[in-house]
Amino acid sequence: MKKLNLIIALLLLTTVLKAQNITGNWTGYLVVKEARLKVVIHIQRKEGKLNSTFDSPDQNAFGLKIDKTTFTGNKLSLDAASLGIQYQGTLARQMDSIRGSWKQGGQTVPLVMGREKKATIIKP
Repeated sequence: MKKLNLIIALLLLTTVLKAQNITGNWTGYLVVKEARLKVVIHIQRKEGKLNSTFDSPDQNAFGLKIDKTTFTGNKLSLDAASLGIQYQGTLARQMDSIRGSWKQGGQTVPLVMGREKKATIIKP
């Protein structure tokens, strides 16, 4: 009986962990002094590995490379070493937002991102 309970608990845990899907597009705003810059992070899973890029539309910068993307438990870590940028965040229980800190150029700025919803195409 204990074995059966353990197996059921492990199956439920696996289901919950798989349900935390971090892939997709996430949008937030960096506020530095009086400037407000939009940031869009694109997270994909290719061959079982997470890959990311990000855009800074207000600076006309798109497809910027993130060197390392990790997601463990509910913690997201992004490292764009070539740009001197790091982001550490926590996925909300509802899986609709990530709260964290953006580090760049010796400064740390809070960055809350929301999951972009897919646009609905309405046919005439």
